[in-house]
Amino acid sequence: MKKKVRKRINVKYLLCLFFLTFWTLILSIPSIPPSVSGDLGELSNKSLDTKIGQMLVIGFRGLAVDDQSPIIQDIKKRNIGGVILFDYDVPSKSPIRNIKSPKQVKALTSALQKASSIPLFIAIDQEGGKVNRLKEKFGFPPSVSEQYLGSIDNPGTTRRFAKITARTLNDLGINLNFAPVVDLNTNSDNPVIGKLERSFSADPEIVVKHSLIVINTFHDFGVFSAINGNGNRKMTHCGNPNLTHPLVKKSIPILLFTAERIPE
Repeated sequence: MKKKVRKRINVKYLLCLFFLTFWTLILSIPSIPPSVSGDLGELSNKSLDTKIGQMLVIGFRGLAVDDQSPIIQDIKKRNIGGVILFDYDVPSKSPIRNIKSPKQVKALTSALQKASSIPLFIAIDQEGGKVNRLKEKFGFPPSVSEQYLGSIDNPGTTRRFAKITARTLNDLGINLNFAPVVDLNTNSDNPVIGKLERSFSADPEIVVKHSLIVINTFHDFGVFSAINGNGNRKMTHCGNPNLTHPLVKKSIPILLFTAERIPE
């Protein structure tokens, strides 16, 4: 009985996480170029299978792709809407997955886009600091954590590092970044926020101020921003997903307040 209840809770949690991610992406969406918006407008005439495929962003293995690659087959035959790139392969514990060098990543994203009849989301988790897929050892610019930027609380510095990230992503053909994180750093022992220096601050005003700078800078370079929020989790992604309710209530207004201040 306990297993069924736990399973039900986990399913509800995953559904909430899906809708939160979906709406924060929509709320932070930049202006879409006419050439792309025209292609997206044609989706209304597509089959249900195509529309379902367009809702999926999936990962894959490989530094390069060709017509026989599984991910290319998924894009062409199953109408996958997007892909996400990683530098490290967690299941196989391999340090090689999709990222080796700037030149290699640019060639990879170009090949992926050419395979799709509908523009792809090509996504990455490039928050900066410890959550950083485009590492210096691969030839990419250095980055800093949100905690560092929030601690010095200098808008100009935040904008400068956001520009470096946005320009890099744009040059690579990556158009969706799962950042910034808008959690409040109210628990320094939180293993997925505080311990990884992923939050600007425990102060809502600092979080809002710097998140807006990052989002708007991404938009200036044509990069979509999916606002990231985890809550005051006392366990890892693979552990019990229950959240501390008072802090969930505290974080949601900050998230919505940030979204409301994003220019159209």
